[in-house]
Amino acid sequence: MNKMINSFFADESGAVTVDWVVLTAAIVGLGLVVMNVVGGGIEVLIVTEN
Repeated sequence: MNKMINSFFADESGAVTVDWVVLTAAIVGLGLVVMNVVGGGIEVLIVTEN
């Protein structure tokens, strides 16, 4: 039983998945921020043009 518990804690196969999830969330969040900033600039450009 002790060997199985130590093997479970030593296994790092799930750590890669967690890394990818965190990286993907960061990229999506950055994309939303960029979209918000660019969208606000386009909205100001359209309002001032008319």
